[in-house]
Amino acid sequence: MSAQFRGARRIRLLLMTAVAALVATTALVAFLASPSQAAGPLRNLTGNRFVGYAANAALLCNNTATCTSGQLAQYRTLGQSEFNQVTPENALKWDTTEPNPNQFSFTQADGIVANAAANNQFVHGHTLLWHSQTPGWVQSLSGAAMRSALQNHINMVMGHYASNPTVKTWDVVNEVINDSSSPQLRQDFWTQNYPGDFVRDAFMFARAADPDATLCINDYSVEGNPDQAGSKSQRFFQLVQSELAQGTPIDCVGLQSHFIVGQIPDLQQSMTRYASLGVSVRISELDIRIPNPVTTQQLQTQATNYATVVTACKAVAACLGITIWGIDDGHSWLPNSCCPEVQPLLWDANFAKKLAYDATANAWGPSPSSSSNSVSPSVSVRPSVSVSPSVSVSPSGSGPGGCSITLVTQTQWQTGYVIQPSRVTNTGTSTVAGGTVTVTLPAGHQIIGFWNATEAVSGQTVTFHGVSYNSSLAPGASAEFGFQASRPNGNTALPTATCTAP
Repeated sequence: MSAQFRGARRIRLLLMTAVAALVATTALVAFLASPSQAAGPLRNLTGNRFVGYAANAALLCNNTATCTSGQLAQYRTLGQSEFNQVTPENALKWDTTEPNPNQFSFTQADGIVANAAANNQFVHGHTLLWHSQTPGWVQSLSGAAMRSALQNHINMVMGHYASNPTVKTWDVVNEVINDSSSPQLRQDFWTQNYPGDFVRDAFMFARAADPDATLCINDYSVEGNPDQAGSKSQRFFQLVQSELAQGTPIDCVGLQSHFIVGQIPDLQQSMTRYASLGVSVRISELDIRIPNPVTTQQLQTQATNYATVVTACKAVAACLGITIWGIDDGHSWLPNSCCPEVQPLLWDANFAKKLAYDATANAWGPSPSSSSNSVSPSVSVRPSVSVSPSVSVSPSGSGPGGCSITLVTQTQWQTGYVIQPSRVTNTGTSTVAGGTVTVTLPAGHQIIGFWNATEAVSGQTVTFHGVSYNSSLAPGASAEFGFQASRPNGNTALPTATCTAP
C-alpha cells in the first residue's frame, strides 16, 4: 500500500479512536453512577463488536459433532444466549485434531461450530502453532519434515472449515515470545528444530489454506506499553512489526489479558499502537482473577476492572471485540492450570451473576430497542486494505535442466517494497539441485531483509540460493523465497531477475 494511503488510514483510525474515547468515558461514568442500568444478554449490547467465550466441548456438546446436548445445561444455555462469538478452548489444538501423523479428528470442534451456527455465532479457531499441546511426534521432527508437517496440519485443519462461514478468524501463531528479556522468541522445539522463520511460514500456509480468513497472532503479558524498553510487550510489538515488514499476512493481534484484580494496564494505549501498524486487535482470553481470601471489595474492584477493559475496547476503532475465557468460576482453567487466584469470570460456580456481569453489561451500554440475539454483529474481521500485486516473470528454460523465476510485488510504498513470493520453478525434465536466482536492483535500491534463501551482494546484483528445505526441485516443482528492499523516495522502479539451473 502507498505511504499516502497508509497515512490516511492511520489518521482516520486515530480520529475514530478519539471520538470513541469520549463516548467510552461517558459510559464508564454511567456505570459507576448506576451499576444496574443495563440488562443482558451481553450479545445484545455490543453493537458492531463481539463478546465471546471459550467453549468447553464436553460441557457444551458432550464432545459430539451433532451437539444436541451437553454435560451441563446451565453452561450450554448461557453459552448459546449470552454471546455472539465462540473460541473452542481445546477442540482445535494440535493434540486434539491430529494426535498422530495424518490422523485427523474434528468431532469436538465440529460440535462447537454446529452449535455456533445454530445460535448465530461465529467461531474463532484456536490455535494452529503453539509450543504447548503439540504432540510428541511433531516435537521430534526437524528440518524439511517439520516444515512439511506444519504445512500439512494447517492445510487440513483450516481447509476443513474454509468453506464454512461460521469459522471466520484464526489464531495462527500462539505464545511465541519468551517471558525473559532475551532472546525474543521462546526457545522451544520450534526455534530449535524448524528450518527458517516458522512464524512467517505458518501465516503464509494459513493464507493459502483459507484466503478469506482473518489471521491473528496471540500472546499473554503483552498488554502493556509496547514502547517500554526491554518489556515482553515491546518484543511482541517488534515481532509483529518485523513480520509485517516482510509481508507476513498478519491481520490481527490477540491480547490474551489474563489479569489479576486491580492490575489492569493501559489497554487503550496498547491497542492504539497496534492499530497504527494497520492491524485489528482483539481481547482474546479475558479473565480477572482474585487472590484468596475473596472480599466484597475485591469483587467490586473486579467489576470495575471488567468495565475498564470494555471501555478501552470501545475507545479504539481497531478493537473488534472481547472473548472471555470461560463462563463460570467453577469451570475456569484457573487455578489448577495456572495460578492460585480464584473467581475470575462473570458468573460464580453456581451460575449466579456476579457484580462483574452487571459492570460488563453496563460498560457495553443500554440495550437498543431493536436488539435481538438472533442478529449477529457486523464485525469487519479483516483490515480494509486492498493491494494489487504486480508480477514479473522471467523466460523459462527447457531441456534436461531449466528454471524460471516469478517475482510478485506483494506491497510497495514510496521508499520500499516487499517481493513475496519469488517463485522458482523447475521447467526442465530432471531434478534441479542448487539453482541460482540473480536479482538486478535499480540504482539506489538495497535489500534490507530476506527469508527462505541465502544471499550474496555485489553492487546492484544480488544472488540468491536455496536453503536445505527448498534447494532441490523435481521437474515441475516450485519453491518460494522473499525479500524486502528500500529505495529512494520517488524511484518507483522494481527489480528484475533471472534463474539459472546448475
